[in-house]
Amino acid sequence: EFSGPGEIPPPTRPFLLTIDTVVPTGTFDRVSDDVGRYQGDLPNPAVTDDTTPTLHGTGRPGDTVFVRNGSDIISSVTVGADGRWGYTLPEQTNGAALDVSVVFRGPTGVESAPTDPWKLVIDTEAPVKPIIGDVEDDQGPVIGPINNGDVTDDTQPVFSGEGAVPGETVELIIDDEVVGTAIVGGDGKWEVTPENPLAEGEHEAVVVITDPAGNTSEPSDPIGFIVDTTPPAQPTIDTVFDNVGDRTGNLASGETTDDNTPTFSGTAEENSLVYIIVNEKVVDSVRATETGSWTWEPSPGLANGPYNVRVVAEDQAGLRSESSEDFNFNVQVGGIPTAP
Repeated sequence: EFSGPGEIPPPTRPFLLTIDTVVPTGTFDRVSDDVGRYQGDLPNPAVTDDTTPTLHGTGRPGDTVFVRNGSDIISSVTVGADGRWGYTLPEQTNGAALDVSVVFRGPTGVESAPTDPWKLVIDTEAPVKPIIGDVEDDQGPVIGPINNGDVTDDTQPVFSGEGAVPGETVELIIDDEVVGTAIVGGDGKWEVTPENPLAEGEHEAVVVITDPAGNTSEPSDPIGFIVDTTPPAQPTIDTVFDNVGDRTGNLASGETTDDNTPTFSGTAEENSLVYIIVNEKVVDSVRATETGSWTWEPSPGLANGPYNVRVVAEDQAGLRSESSEDFNFNVQVGGIPTAP
């Protein structure tokens, strides 16, 4: 108790005061995307289909982290006891462009300078449905476009299209498996080829396009085709029929006939094109039936003389068989001389 002048009062209780002028330090290390096809840490700058990406960093435990878009404060979080902090952005709309940075504040109110901004663009819009413009066979005896339902001997045909956005990724899917990828060029055109040869048989192909954010288009309309790398089996000349004059019927190889338009018949791969080769020149062609039979008659009629006939079959892929066995005969119109 203080009683008057000249008396020294008792000391008060001490007031502890810590002066802290140290600027807080911390990091803004990464932004993670956990939505859609492409997930993981994003580059800076980045386009993402995650409308709520998560920010990550480090700092002094207990410091406050202010999250900003440009100069606007979005929210704040506290650095954890482990020296780490994380913040998930609120839902963003398609097309939103963000410049995200953070500022650290210590318990005394001292703040750091803003970190370098992390530039993000939100993209949730899928590319338009692609169109397969061309499928090209550039191998073997028959080259050119492959249309829906065609047969080809090219095991790695070239698929192409246009009208896409430069930088997007094109995936070629054949029989439900991704077999090749390509990047759309600066002119919006793309071209993709199967990385490995396709097996023989029927196939169905589509393409899909994925943008840098991971949004994927619906598949293109499919195109079906058949890969055929096996030449047709050797065709046959089974009968050569003479139906003129007194002696008619099937000819044997080496005989003479007065029929200058005898009927040739044989077998070949179904629907193959049968080339008629007479005296080593291709003179005609006929189409084998669905059951693999073919017939041919010379037109105009053959002149008198010796003939050698053979046939070769070509399938729809342009592959040719080995030649049939030769059939040799003579034409003698005007009567066959009697035996002496």
